Amino acid sequence: MRRLAERTTSATKEIADAVQSIQEGTRDAVDSIRGSSERVEKSVATANAAAISLGVLGSSTSEVRQRIEQIAQAAEEQSQASEMVGLSMNEIAASIATSSEGAEVSARTANDLVNLARQLSENVSRFRTEPDSQIQAGD
Repeated sequence: MRRLAERTTSATKEIADAVQSIQEGTRDAVDSIRGSSERVEKSVATANAAAISLGVLGSSTSEVRQRIEQIAQAAEEQSQASEMVGLSMNEIAASIATSSEGAEVSARTANDLVNLARQLSENVSRFRTEPDSQIQAGD
């Protein structure tokens, strides 16, 4: 019986050691799982923050694209306006040239009229007229 008691005591001690070893392993596993869980939570928070940042980046990219389109449209409008100004300048230059030609023609015509008036005056001065009294007596 003593042997049996010794064996039982020994077996109980072995079982207690095994239980304690299992408990320590379980605690280590729980601690490891908790640490992993915390790292997973941090990773999820980081992923959520990255998703928010990507959303903001996408929104900002959209705004930049819209502004670029507005700038391109404004540049196109300015180009058209510049083209219209250029055409108007050409029309003004043509009008000025036409007016200048007209002024030259008018100046030549005026000069010709002055010469004709001078000639007419010279021709009129060659004629002699009799006094009015003699014309009446001859009637």
